Parts: sequence; C-alpha cells; structure tokens
Amino acid sequence: MTDREDDDIQAAEYIIGLMPLADRKEFETRLQTDTALAAHVNDWTDRLAPFNADYADSAPPPAVKDAIDQRLFASPVARGNWWSALRIRWAVITAALAAVVLVLGLQTLQTQPKLVAQLDPVEMGYRFAATYNRDTGVLMVSTLEAVDIPDRALELWAIGEAGVPMSLGLLIASEDFAISTGLQLQPGTTLAVSLEPLGGSPTGAPTGPVLSAGVLSDV
Repeated sequence: MTDREDDDIQAAEYIIGLMPLADRKEFETRLQTDTALAAHVNDWTDRLAPFNADYADSAPPPAVKDAIDQRLFASPVARGNWWSALRIRWAVITAALAAVVLVLGLQTLQTQPKLVAQLDPVEMGYRFAATYNRDTGVLMVSTLEAVDIPDRALELWAIGEAGVPMSLGLLIASEDFAISTGLQLQPGTTLAVSLEPLGGSPTGAPTGPVLSAGVLSDV
C-alpha cells in the first residue's frame, strides 16, 4: 500500500469517526500543514455528505449499546461469563465492519457546498484565495501574490458578526496551507491578513496593517 493510499484510508476513518483519540489528534496535527492530506479529508467529506440527509437520529441496536456500556462502565467480566463477553466483542466488531463496508462501498455521491473567499489587497502585492469546508472545519489558503518581509510575519484572522478578530494562524508567503480552524465559520465571515512581529501578534489581536481581506460566501 502506498503512502497516498494509506492517507486516503485514514481520511475516511477520520470522517466517519473510526480513528482512536490519540491517532485522531496526531492526524489533526498533520492536517494543519499537509495540504495533500487535507484534500483527502475534503474529498471524503464531500462524498459522504449526502448521506446525512437520509438518516434521522435513532437508538443503537441493544447489542451495540450493551457493548459500548460494557467497555465504558462495566467491571471486568467474570470468568464464568465468557459467553456474554464473546457476544459483546462480536457486536462491536460487527458494527465496526459495517461502518467500514459502508465507506468503502460508496461510489456515486454529491458535493457538499463550501465557502470561498478572495482576499484582495489593501496593501499592493498581497492577494490570497481561501476555501472553507464546513464539515471538517479545514480552511485551505492559497497564496496568489505575497512577499516575505524580514523580521515580520503574516497572520490570518477571522472576523464574524461580533466584529472580534480570531487568529487562524501564520502564513508563509508563496506557500499554500491547510488550517484546522476549530471554528464554525459562516457566510459573511471576513478573512484578513495582517503584518505582525515574528511569531504572531503579541496581544491576540491585529497590531500591524491589514494587507488583504475578503468575505466568505457560498460557492
């Protein structure tokens, strides 16, 4: 299996929630800098999104619910109760395999709308494009035009209805980024790039001039 195929499988596991917590945290760290991996996540999100409308909330089957309760809350199974333990283990395995088969068997799926923004220059020479995936919270930022300034940094901000800038991280001129925002960005959110000291704003708010800005809107 190639690294690309492995990343694609991990992206599918991440989207449907099969990834263990430790692996999920490591995966989300990679998402912040690995644009190819973020593209896999976006692809699986788009392919799986139409299924959301087909299913309403429902209680899990009793065997699966018992298995979850057993793993989370129950004391160790007594030696004489080995048959119950076997049934519980089998229920968990069956549920996991069903989820994997569902993902790997998907063929024709629709695209979930994203949000996009064109960050036009306020100061000449700084232009960016951004695409935000509402399901994963990943923001893809492409540098269209920018230059490095010695001893300064480019910092990206999101400004919602409250008008309070929230830092999304630092950019490097001429490079593209995948940023896991941790925020639920909405249409109408302003994205702006400011010039800051190395390491970013020391105050948690923009301190330097705004170089470019744009508004997120539906595709």
